[in-house]
Amino acid sequence: MLSLKFWVVSLLLMLPTAVWYYALRGPAQCRNTWDPSPTDYINGKHTCRHCERILIRFPPHWQSQDYNVLLRLDLTVADVHRAAADGCPLLILYFSRGEGRVRYLNTLQEIMNTFLAIFVDKQIHYYTSLTSRYDRLVYFLHAVSNRPFYLRLARFESGSEGVQGVLFAQLVYLNWCSNEIDVSANESSVAARFINERPANRDVASDHSFWHARRWLADCLSRQGKHLNCGIATTNDFVPTWLIEVQTRGDGSVRGRICQPKPGDAVQWCCLSYCWGGDQRIKLLKANIQNLSERLPSDLPHTIRDAMIVCNRVGLQYLWVDALCIIQDDPDQLSLEITRLPQIYQYALFTICASSAATHLDGFLGRRRHDIAIPKHVFLIPSISIRCEFPTHDVYGSGTVIGESPSTAGILTLSTREPYYQFTNEPINKRAWTFQERLLSRRVLDYCSDKLRCICGGAGNAPDGGSALVNYQWTMLPDAAALATLPNIERDRLWHLVVVKYTDRSMTFASDRLLAIAAVAAEFARAFGDSGSNSTSSSGGGYAAGLWRSAMVQQLAWFVGHGFRRERPATYTGPSWSWAGIQGSVASWLSLQEDEPAVAVAEVLDCSVDLVHKYAPFGAVKGARLVLRGPMREISWLYNRNEVVMPGRRPEEPMMRFIDDRMRLEAIEEDAETHFFGFSYMDALESNWSSDIDAEIKAWCLQLVGPTSRSGSRCIILARDVHRPEEAAYKRVGCVMLGDSSKYSNYSGGGYPLGKTNFFKDTKPQMIIIV
Repeated sequence: MLSLKFWVVSLLLMLPTAVWYYALRGPAQCRNTWDPSPTDYINGKHTCRHCERILIRFPPHWQSQDYNVLLRLDLTVADVHRAAADGCPLLILYFSRGEGRVRYLNTLQEIMNTFLAIFVDKQIHYYTSLTSRYDRLVYFLHAVSNRPFYLRLARFESGSEGVQGVLFAQLVYLNWCSNEIDVSANESSVAARFINERPANRDVASDHSFWHARRWLADCLSRQGKHLNCGIATTNDFVPTWLIEVQTRGDGSVRGRICQPKPGDAVQWCCLSYCWGGDQRIKLLKANIQNLSERLPSDLPHTIRDAMIVCNRVGLQYLWVDALCIIQDDPDQLSLEITRLPQIYQYALFTICASSAATHLDGFLGRRRHDIAIPKHVFLIPSISIRCEFPTHDVYGSGTVIGESPSTAGILTLSTREPYYQFTNEPINKRAWTFQERLLSRRVLDYCSDKLRCICGGAGNAPDGGSALVNYQWTMLPDAAALATLPNIERDRLWHLVVVKYTDRSMTFASDRLLAIAAVAAEFARAFGDSGSNSTSSSGGGYAAGLWRSAMVQQLAWFVGHGFRRERPATYTGPSWSWAGIQGSVASWLSLQEDEPAVAVAEVLDCSVDLVHKYAPFGAVKGARLVLRGPMREISWLYNRNEVVMPGRRPEEPMMRFIDDRMRLEAIEEDAETHFFGFSYMDALESNWSSDIDAEIKAWCLQLVGPTSRSGSRCIILARDVHRPEEAAYKRVGCVMLGDSSKYSNYSGGGYPLGKTNFFKDTKPQMIIIV
């Protein structure tokens, strides 16, 4: 509670303030309005006489790492009214407050309400950080004066120890503050000594943009500072079969031709990762090798021409592009080159990622719009230059800079706060083929829809200015040596993550399901010590149609979530037991294991795969056969209800059932001991299945792994393969997780069982063939 003395003193101060205010009452409220959707700013920049009048004076001993500073602006209420009437996009923000327009506090009631907001509600001080009564009293006196406007400077929490958060500003008025505004300084400005943030460079084809890329590349190759852990690949004399030699014409433009470097040639190259967006008119074929070796056509697709410009401006002579560096009409050569993709991307100096280009015709060096990523409901502020004054001590506060005036003038840039960058929205991150290209690259020049970002394994994301937060999660795969050092369960989880992220992307041809991830599989095979034969020898990783022998039983538990209906592709893409056999995204219960791996109940006896191309041991398959031994029970499956019932039931007997709704299970009048709690998932709607909600098929439930404390037993649902009656083979059609873990049996701490928990009790293991 505030003391009585404080209230008395405050009220005594308020009375002369109110009298003074009425005596010096300013002009009436501005009646002019302005459309808050500016469309006529050139290059996203704005200047006006009102912005030019603003002067931000930084306090003594202020340093760039300070996290919360409140600065008073030398602006009157009349100044803000005139600026808003003239369309100043910065100062009109004061008119976006919910209580109405900026105004003088005309009544004693308004002054009292402001007093209560500052001293009683105190919500505004979450932003002002004013803690003492004296500071809040000064803030109140300013609030009821002719100059009530403030600017707050603060920093976001970075979330990483030792990493400085991004600087932002907010306009503050009475008990209101604006949304965050970006604060930055050009490198040429004196303010850059005190402000570390730089304006976002929207011109990705500018000299500054290429200078930024060259400086980042030099820092990364030097392995200094943040780049200490950036790896430099040892090429072992590896060179791609074909490269584009980029040449400079006399007028500064570029041209190129394809060439065949010799093994051992000391060449450095960069790669292009991009969306084809349909077939390309110009590509390498057996018939045009000679012509393209002499000179590439001048009408190359825009995206490839832009990549040649980047290659040249960064200082490299050679560029690798799949359409022009792989013979596209030679299936054997195509399969062979795909096996070389890990080396092509890993040993490249960097990869140019045309993230913003939806097709090979779009290009990616066009100027970015200032508001391209700003949500429609957010008020748009173009880049505004504001004068500022800094204390004359140096950045580290060691004293006054000799020969300078008591204050140092500079220019700050204010602009709309950049939103969280959603890299998954970029066209390139929706395509399956580009996934492995990104994972295998060691360095990336990422031409995003808003600006250029330079990315490497050591320093992470280095944007060309701007403040947009971005979470790339992991976008670079550890090399084979690093993979080999991971514990088995961590390596399995990493492959699980690869599959989940990869299958969430789209592809034009279903037959590429395994081929488009083959290069990543090859890297894992090197870590497993596998020879790359796509066999399942116990000495190696044993890659088989998207799964690994070392964890095959657990990886067989992939599933398609509820709400998703898949169909089997018209062409064969993989066996039914592999995620490659269906289209669309899949998930895995492997992520639920955490530090408690599930124990395999089933056993792999044999696995064989028939490859489409012998040169691509991790690529497409045309047949596969898996032999397991494990406990299996016959069931009837209501696949459209995602329910499992026991066969052979009689009308007068309660049926055994998997039910995925706990409340429904408890409401059943029958003896709960005859029921099981569980979840079933359909792989795909088979062509011969009915859409009737009560349709059911005769099936079998095979237990793969036992329960853990966090998840139940994982099983797969099998149906007879009508195409192989002589072999008594099965086909996978679904997946089941039983509610037989302690997490479910002790539901809500009640300690009572959910019906039977051992569905496979007294079930003897048997050998099963799955195709």
